[in-house]
Amino acid sequence: MTTIEPLPRSSAITANLVLAILLGGLAAGFFDIIFASVLSGVSPDRVFKYVAGGWVGLPAARAGGTEMVVLGAASHFGLAWIYAAFFTLVSRAVPLLRRQWIVFGLLYGASLHVFMSFVVVPLSAIHRDPWATTFENFMINLVGQALLFGLPIAFAARRYLGPN
Repeated sequence: MTTIEPLPRSSAITANLVLAILLGGLAAGFFDIIFASVLSGVSPDRVFKYVAGGWVGLPAARAGGTEMVVLGAASHFGLAWIYAAFFTLVSRAVPLLRRQWIVFGLLYGASLHVFMSFVVVPLSAIHRDPWATTFENFMINLVGQALLFGLPIAFAARRYLGPN
């Protein structure tokens, strides 16, 4: 009779770390793209083309086909996983982020919106001026990012790594 040995503790921790990053990033990316699609009134593929515009410029992205949708989706979810990895890894060193996951998830999502709006997008091929948007639009997006991007990442870190 063959018995199945449990995973060594370090393997279980690594598996939970990977799950927190993958599922947190996937959930955040999914909620974010749905939010952007609903808010802008366009289909997700048009939102993905906008994201691809960060690499190739909006005219080229809008003129492109499936390859631009794929580029935008890969970029969008790639960033979501990078941001999930950052929060999750930092939360291993600072368990308070997991113990108070709601507060820090909201703050993380809001800070990511500020970072994307004032650093990433202006430096991309889109070159959008962060001051060109209305305050109301900025706040709607900030709250959306806090709730639908930061919270899923923080929740996944708490769920898979525990509170301590």
